[in-house]
Amino acid sequence: MRDALTVIAMIRDHDKYHTDQILVAGLEGSGQVAAAAVAQAKSVVAQGVIATGGFRFGSLKDVWDVNFVPGAVKYGDVPALLALCAPVSLKVLDEAKPGEVEFVLGSLGQ
Repeated sequence: MRDALTVIAMIRDHDKYHTDQILVAGLEGSGQVAAAAVAQAKSVVAQGVIATGGFRFGSLKDVWDVNFVPGAVKYGDVPALLALCAPVSLKVLDEAKPGEVEFVLGSLGQ
C-alpha cells in the first residue's frame, strides 16, 4: 500500500503536470490495496474503482500470504475497508456478495 500512496502523492505534488482530480483503480487482484490507499488518501482522491474479485481476508489460509493483514477480519474485512473510503465516490466491481458491500455502504448514506 505504501507504493500506492507514494504514487498518489507524486501525482498530487507534481510541479510540471497539474491535476484536478485523482482516480484510483484497483483491478486484477489489487482491489484491497487500492481500497486501503483510498481510505488513507481520501482528502486527495476524487474517485475509486475497486474490483474485489470476491476477495476476503478471512478466506486466506496462511499468515505468510502476501495479502494477509493482521486484524482485517476482526474489523470487518473488505466491506469495512470499502466503507472507510467514504466520502470518496466508489465503483465496486466483481463483488461475489454485492449485498454485503451495499449494506455497509448504504448504512453510511452512499
